Amino acid sequence: MAHQVGNQLSVYVGDLMHQRHDKHAYRFSYPYAVVCVDVDHWQEQCLKTGISVNRLGLFSLYATDFGGRNDQPWRSWLTDCLAQHQFSHSIHHAQLVAVPRFLGVGFNPLSMWYAFNEYNQLIAIIAEVSNTFGHWHHYVHHKDGEVIDTSECFGADKVFHVSPFLQMDLSYRFHINLTSETYRLIIEENNSNNDRVLTAVQTGKLCQHKTMVQCLWHNGLTSFGILLGIHWHAFKLWRKKARFYQTPVHLKATKNNTSRMYSC
Repeated sequence: MAHQVGNQLSVYVGDLMHQRHDKHAYRFSYPYAVVCVDVDHWQEQCLKTGISVNRLGLFSLYATDFGGRNDQPWRSWLTDCLAQHQFSHSIHHAQLVAVPRFLGVGFNPLSMWYAFNEYNQLIAIIAEVSNTFGHWHHYVHHKDGEVIDTSECFGADKVFHVSPFLQMDLSYRFHINLTSETYRLIIEENNSNNDRVLTAVQTGKLCQHKTMVQCLWHNGLTSFGILLGIHWHAFKLWRKKARFYQTPVHLKATKNNTSRMYSC
């Protein structure tokens, strides 16, 4: 995963699990697959492995689905985003981990950006969170060039409206485990009393199939799964008469923004 350097796209296959812990508790898990691409070479990486670039295909990646979601190259967007949060060091290489579109359908509730120094050490992380209302937010974590110890968690105050069935006065805790063979990301969402409200876990192992598209075909039809899962469990929460939280007024006119994360 993020410790691999080169022009080879990687696919990690595993599971996505969500568990809610309050009185409206539920748990679901389904097969999940993500691609890991280099931000400078992602187009050639995709084309080499049969993933379409900026056009309809069985599986595809679109530049406008991530980052600034405009014509700005990912590398320059990443540099600008980090600079806005007082990051003053150079990035040797960076990677995006995300779910590709399937037959043109795509939705990434969470995409992750990882930036490295010349020694292949992690020095910056950006969590790109999206909601189904067409808005997105970037939570930025770095120590101004210092190496990030992935054994330590990092967190953020929730400032972006995601689920209408979860309140805004929550905070996140991120735990990541990156190796060349495995990928694990745990997100805990806690209330002001530090009670756990939601846990989300992404796990994956490097797919060894010779054809990356086959890895995605057998394990990664998650573009549909994500959308169906979100709406199905929203429907069940509505049936349970869970409280519905409107998008805060100050966020309705804000399509995208950024904020800083912190070490736990």
